[in-house]
Amino acid sequence: MTSGATRSAARVTGGIVPGVPETSSGHDLTPDGIAAGLVGRAVLVVSAADTALEMRSGDVEVLSTPRLLALCEEASMNALADAIPDRLTTVAVRVQINHLAPVEVGGAVRADATLERVDGRRLTFTLAAHADGSHAQLVGAGRLVRVLVDRAGFLDKAKGTSR
Repeated sequence: MTSGATRSAARVTGGIVPGVPETSSGHDLTPDGIAAGLVGRAVLVVSAADTALEMRSGDVEVLSTPRLLALCEEASMNALADAIPDRLTTVAVRVQINHLAPVEVGGAVRADATLERVDGRRLTFTLAAHADGSHAQLVGAGRLVRVLVDRAGFLDKAKGTSR
């Protein structure tokens, strides 16, 4: 049974009910090594496979927005790489990104993700992507929220939904 609040949220969000994934474990899900200020970076030289044309998100041969987002997510995962025990992982639950400038095939993009806030299991990152390793050309900027989950419990839940 869903509550009236859940049904209302589903109407407002077009059927998507926002929330934090639950875990099946009673383990503490906030490791001591996770604190605001962690920074991760990911770098990409744009190939034909990264373009809007190839990813079918547009019809031009420049860095696609989905690939830019994936690069920013990679940077956020890199920020957490040494802070999370193997039994845990994080999943993205909310993304806001502004794709501000095109990058052609062969161009380099650097994404930086800075952990801005830790609120229990909810981790909020600021994102910035620059072309050619230069702070002069901002390619994209935004925010990403990831949530800590028990890896095994999350995978069990995924198996249950695919049947």
